[in-house]
Order: sequence, then structure tokens, then C-alpha cells
Amino acid sequence: MLLLLSTTWAATLSVGSSQSYTTLQAAVNAASDGDIIEVDAGTYAESVRVDKDLTISTSAGAVIAAPSGKNGFFLDGAEVSLSGFTIEGANKSAIKIDGGEVTLDDLTIDGGGDSAIDGGGVWISDATVWIIDLTVEDTVGRKGGALYIVEGSVVDLDSVTLEGCSASWGGGVRVEDSTLTGDDVTIEDASATY
Repeated sequence: MLLLLSTTWAATLSVGSSQSYTTLQAAVNAASDGDIIEVDAGTYAESVRVDKDLTISTSAGAVIAAPSGKNGFFLDGAEVSLSGFTIEGANKSAIKIDGGEVTLDDLTIDGGGDSAIDGGGVWISDATVWIIDLTVEDTVGRKGGALYIVEGSVVDLDSVTLEGCSASWGGGVRVEDSTLTGDDVTIEDASATY
């Protein structure tokens, strides 16, 4: 009897100035579902769109500096784990999540957003999201200065700090037709017009 087994191994792709990929988007484009992307320290001036099931992390503290008019990360309907990053200065949502199952862990969002957009820090629609150890500081939105959660999303917060965020509606958080639970959540100096 001949038994044939098929085994699939996740590849690990490395991003950095001296790695195989010098941009995170190039690594995402080359990756397959289930792969792992590890990012070296440094500042990456890019907007990263992820539509594959990936684990993306940095233990070195990489910074994503989103270009004007772009999200830092756009997670588009995939199963994604994102950890260790700082996202700076996006004048759209620092992280946009449209569907899928997402874990955000050990992230900092420092500034960004705009009074004309919803979710200055994180915009979530039609997704299941676990957020662990997130700090959002000084972001702005029309609805939800830090977090905007809509369209049947289910979101769980653990060890989250939202500080200095502002919006017309929901200075810290705005939830519409969705479920939000949390433990160890701090909202400080948030402001809303309504």
C-alpha cells in the first residue's frame, strides 16, 4: 500500500532594509495564506493592504508612517494577526478592517484621523476582532475618534487605552449595530461635540 501525504508549511518572510523584502506591502503581495511576516525595526512610509490570512509582527518596534490620504493598514476580509507596530500620522483610519477575523496585539496608534472620516484610530465593519494591549493617542474622527465599530461586528477589548481622542459623535468609541465587550479599558481626555 502506498500512502501519500501532503504537508503544507507556512513560510516566514522577512522585511527590512537588508532583508528579502524592503517593504511590508511587497512581502504581503508575495505571501500565501498562512504565512508569517516578520518586520525589522525602522520606519516604513507605506499603506499596507492585506487580503490574505497572515500573521504580521515586529518584535523590534517597526513604525508604519501612512502616506497622506491612506490607511496605515487596510485588512480586507482576511484572517489576520497584527502585532508590535506603531502607526503614526495616518489622516485616514490608522487601521481599517472590512470583514474577516482579526487579532490586534501590542499596537500603538499615535495621532492621525480627520474630522471628515469615521474611526480616526480603528475602523471596523462586519468583522470579528480581538484587540489586546492597544494604545490610541490623539486621533480625530467624525464618528469614533479612536474606534468606530459597525455592521454587525463583534469586538473584544482587553488592556486598551484611548487618550486625547475627539470626534463629533463618540470621542473615544462609536458603536452602531455591533457588539463590544471589554476588560481593562481606559478612556481619558476624550471629547465629543454630541
